[in-house]
Amino acid sequence: MNLFGRKKDRPDDKSHIYWRDARGKVACSRSTCSPQCESGCPIHYSTIGLEFFQLGDAERAISYLQQSVKIAPDFDEAWNNLGACYGSISKYSDSLNAYQKAHELAPNKPRPLYGMALAHRDLGKLKESLQCCDKYDAIVKDGALNKVRNEALKRLKNINAPQRQEGSSADAVQATSILKDLISYGHKEGYLTNSDHFNFIPEITMNASEVVHKLWTNLWKSFDEDGDNDMGMRLSITLRFCACAGIGAVMHWHLDWPALSRNGIYETLTAPRELFAMDEYVTDLVGIHWGTPESDRLVTHLNNLLGVTMKYFALANDNPQKGAMQYMECFKAAYLYGMALQMSRLGMK
Repeated sequence: MNLFGRKKDRPDDKSHIYWRDARGKVACSRSTCSPQCESGCPIHYSTIGLEFFQLGDAERAISYLQQSVKIAPDFDEAWNNLGACYGSISKYSDSLNAYQKAHELAPNKPRPLYGMALAHRDLGKLKESLQCCDKYDAIVKDGALNKVRNEALKRLKNINAPQRQEGSSADAVQATSILKDLISYGHKEGYLTNSDHFNFIPEITMNASEVVHKLWTNLWKSFDEDGDNDMGMRLSITLRFCACAGIGAVMHWHLDWPALSRNGIYETLTAPRELFAMDEYVTDLVGIHWGTPESDRLVTHLNNLLGVTMKYFALANDNPQKGAMQYMECFKAAYLYGMALQMSRLGMK
């Protein structure tokens, strides 16, 4: 008995593949394959994958769908279903890649375009999302993507004309030497491509102190519990976490700030995490695959924030009475720098 509980019944010519039709397409006359199909039939794997997906087990669904497209790389339906599974667990880059593969294989089918519109939106690629909406509507005029289109247009309007809260605490922090030095460093390293002055988003900056304080408290509590007294490492990791929180906050605002803030965005950003879990969470959120050279460069860049801010931490050590406040300003500047970095990636000013 094979993997799918079906007896093998095939001729000696093992090169014959029963799950392809006369044109060489992955297809069967029924919803399941004929008894003559190989045990490794891609339609079987895809069907089982969909069953797991419907049961809410996206990870197992993905493993079966990956096996399906491995056997038959031209099976567009499996690629499309794989895109849906990845999207359901917020792996938007993987989702987009799968949908794009499905679209390449079946350019006249609307489903891959529908998925691409969603994935582009979730990655903050709003113009690309709108283009997919147009292509979808040219094939199927059912208005299924009207909500996605309107949402993308609204966000593009926010990006092109962000509101600024004059006289806010964010403006005061922006003028500090710490943040100026960080922004200068970002330009030098090529991570910032817009002007030196940023119109920081009020919805995010108004709670910056709260986010930074929670991150700082959670991290240093973990350090104390582990008995780790390496101050340089503590400062470097805290700066990196704060910068990552700033990146994540902008991306969350860009995607759907009102809904996410109601669901506890600050709790999400400040939740206790392992040392590299924050980096992985944020890089995935903004569409950078974790463990790739691009993500490694970003983590290294954020770790190097300590070198820029060291002289300010030294000032805190020289004046213990104002030390905590100085630390707070450094960490808050790192949070705002993370915001600036992601705003630059999104083309915001």
